[in-house]
Amino acid sequence: MRQQTHFPKHYRTLREIDVKRIVMARFNSLTDCSTIHSSLPEISRRHRIPLSTCFYAIKAFQERGLAYVNKRLTNTRPPHTFKIKDAVLGYLKSHETLRNRND
Repeated sequence: MRQQTHFPKHYRTLREIDVKRIVMARFNSLTDCSTIHSSLPEISRRHRIPLSTCFYAIKAFQERGLAYVNKRLTNTRPPHTFKIKDAVLGYLKSHETLRNRND
């Protein structure tokens, strides 16, 4: 089964309390997701949000271990790294380069 890494924009704008309200409306619990309490169309109408947003909010909440994770804080991108090649590193550390720098 392939995991989806992209969620619609509507889901990304939800706050933690919004996600918890949707999950509580669906399952009547934040820890036990085995019994469905309300249907998705009913929750969508009650909270005035798109049906797909309800679906993805619940799906992401379950995939992340029944926890809200704000992906906007890290923007889901790995930190940038800058690697210096061995040849460039050798040139920068050489005595000749350092001597020329001081002149």
